Amino acid sequence: MQKLSPIFELSTLLGQQYKNCEAIEKKMKSKNFNVTKNRAFEVCKKTLKDFECAIISTDFSSGTINAKKGGGLLSFGHEITVNFRNDNKENLKISVSSNSVGVQIIDWGTNTENENELIELISNSLR
Repeated sequence: MQKLSPIFELSTLLGQQYKNCEAIEKKMKSKNFNVTKNRAFEVCKKTLKDFECAIISTDFSSGTINAKKGGGLLSFGHEITVNFRNDNKENLKISVSSNSVGVQIIDWGTNTENENELIELISNSLR
C-alpha cells in the first residue's frame, strides 16, 4: 500500500471537511439585516475593497462574494467569503468567513479578527 504524503493527507482532510455547505456556514460569523439583497451586495463589495481585499468573484444569484486579503512574511493571505441568505421576507442574513490560504497550521487569530471586523464594518455601512 502506498503511503500518502502528510501534505496530501491534510489537504484531502480539509477538502472533505468543507464539502458540506452547512458546516461552512456554521463556522461563519453572521448577522441579520433589514435591507435588500441589492443594497447589501453593493455595500459588501465596497466594504471588502475598503478592507484592502481583492474581489475574486461575485455571484448575485447564489449570494456569494469571494475575495483575497494580503499575505506577508508568515502568511499566504486569507480567502474571504461573504454569503447572503434571506432568513425570511424581512431579514437578510450576511455571513463572513476568513480562511488562511495554503498550508498554515496557526492563523494567530487573524481569521477571527477578519470576520469580526468585516461584520462590524458591514453593520456600520448598512445603518
